[in-house]
Amino acid sequence: MKTSAINAALVVIIGLSWAGMAQGVERTVALSVDGMTCVSCPYMVEQSLKRLDGVVDARASMGTDAAEVTFDDDRVSVEALASATANAGFPSSVQGVTDHEG
Repeated sequence: MKTSAINAALVVIIGLSWAGMAQGVERTVALSVDGMTCVSCPYMVEQSLKRLDGVVDARASMGTDAAEVTFDDDRVSVEALASATANAGFPSSVQGVTDHEG
């Protein structure tokens, strides 16, 4: 009886570990970002994106009026990324999405 309970517990633990490791496709989206007019604006855009669960990396540039965001598509959507920049005062639109091979 104790052995089957231990085996059942191990199956649950292994299953939870496996579920935690499952990830969606890692993608990179290029966003055109409006309103970046000073040197702190790209930082504010990056921080608004990095706060989202599922964002792996975010880089913004005032020189190109763009942001590049790498994200897990199971945890955050492209629409949520654009909303995050808009909510920070920097409306953005999607220029393209790239899937990472792996």
